[in-house]
Amino acid sequence: MKNKAISPVIATVLLVAIVVVIGLIIFMWFKGLSEETITKFGKKNIKLVCNDVKFDASYSSGTGTLSISNTGTVPIIDFQIKKSVAGGYSSVRLSEIGGAGWDELG
Repeated sequence: MKNKAISPVIATVLLVAIVVVIGLIIFMWFKGLSEETITKFGKKNIKLVCNDVKFDASYSSGTGTLSISNTGTVPIIDFQIKKSVAGGYSSVRLSEIGGAGWDELG
């Protein structure tokens, strides 16, 4: 009679172990999915990177000089500058004009 009482205990332990293993498999699969989205853009999430981009810009109308300085923690490789002209805008990329002293790597 004692052997019959052990059978439900073993079944319960096996059932709990199977549920835990399935839970771990699902957790590892989901963790892999989230890591994939975080590392899509050069090992950083683009939303996190955008929050770290900061720069100061100043314009001298006397000399026509635009000064841009990267004050954030992320390199700024390129961006677009828009200039107001005759009721519209003229735009140019910084990489096209090759700003003086601007590092190609930001």
